[in-house]
Amino acid sequence: MGAVSRRAWVTVGAVAWAVVLVVAGTYAARDGKPTVREQTTIVEALPTLDRAVAAVVQAAAGPRVVVGLGSYQRTSDDCKAGNRTGERYERVATVYTVPGGEPALLDRIGAGLPRSYRPVVRHAKAVHSLRADAGFYVRLVGGLDAPGELRFTADTGCRVLGGTVPAARASTAPPAATDALDRLGLGIGQVTSSTVRCPSGKELDATTVTAPRPAGPLAAALPAGVAPIIARADLVVYEQDGFGVAARLRAEDLQVTAATGCQ
Repeated sequence: MGAVSRRAWVTVGAVAWAVVLVVAGTYAARDGKPTVREQTTIVEALPTLDRAVAAVVQAAAGPRVVVGLGSYQRTSDDCKAGNRTGERYERVATVYTVPGGEPALLDRIGAGLPRSYRPVVRHAKAVHSLRADAGFYVRLVGGLDAPGELRFTADTGCRVLGGTVPAARASTAPPAATDALDRLGLGIGQVTSSTVRCPSGKELDATTVTAPRPAGPLAAALPAGVAPIIARADLVVYEQDGFGVAARLRAEDLQVTAATGCQ
């Protein structure tokens, strides 16, 4: 083959590739769907985060199970979203159960997630984990965090901001939380609330009250006659009047969360 023929084929190949790129770009523009995560914004991803944590807490619902729900938390403000500086957010759901029942509960959650998530649950000695794809480039991971505690995180990945991310809203403490604080001899501090709409259509509400650390043991928060789901020096979890209550000691303060369920 002569040099002219080789140049001709190179030219034909270049033209063909250009046509492919133009067609692909035109299709993407007409279809309206992003082809990479970096073409999307944080705010556009938030509904998918919400659906992911809602799917977890609904799948977890059952006897002797309490859930906690966090607000949107920024985990990075300087990641690379293509050729721009991006941000990354996550939302966490915590599921409490009787210690020893975590592997079975994790299996139930995995089985209860939408099939489109393609959840994978693994058990290996003391490691129990779940991974799933919630769609729209949102990753869902979870697993055993401590005895009786399963932690699930829905993660946006790095994206451009593109709007205002809602913060946890100020709220009033439900009786289940104020009762716990009364038993500990504490007043009400900062109160915030986070919500998510469950696949069942019911709205799950989790209200967190932050207060000073109590002088006495955390076990005093437990109502008389109520069997705890978890009872540790730093964490007491129980059910009261339709609420799941988790009282947790932290380094500087105490947090009491009272949450409704998806059922």
